[in-house]
Amino acid sequence: MGVFMSSMFCLQPPGDTFTRKSVFDSMVAGCIPVFFCSESAYTQYRWYLPSNFNKFSVYIPEKAVREKTVRIEDVLLGYSDEQIHEMRENVIAMIPTLVYKDPTTESDDDLRDAFRVAVDGVLLRIHSSQVL
Repeated sequence: MGVFMSSMFCLQPPGDTFTRKSVFDSMVAGCIPVFFCSESAYTQYRWYLPSNFNKFSVYIPEKAVREKTVRIEDVLLGYSDEQIHEMRENVIAMIPTLVYKDPTTESDDDLRDAFRVAVDGVLLRIHSSQVL
C-alpha cells in the first residue's frame, strides 16, 4: 500500500483475469489506475466506477503498447499537474464505494459502501427485468 500511496499512476495490466485485486488496492490508496484493457474496469464494474472513465483513470490500448506506437511514459507525462490532481481527487471521492464499512460502528446511513452499491445494483437489475 505504501508504494501505491506514494505513486500518482499505477499500471494495471490484466493478470490471469482482466481485473486484479491490485486495481482496487491502488484506488483505495488514491492512485490513478492506468488500464490497458477496457474489460479491466470499464465494462465489469459499472456499478462501482463512473462512466466518465477519463475523469479517474488513464486508458492506453494494450495493442498500441505492444506494437510500440505509444509509450506509456509519454502518455503519462502528457497530463498536467492540474489534471493529475483532479483525477486523484476523483479517485479519492470513489473510495467509500470501493470498501466495506464496519457495520458495528455508527456512521452515516446514507454512505454507499461497496455492499450497498452491489445491493442497489442487483435491485435495479431485478426491477428493470420486471418492467415490460
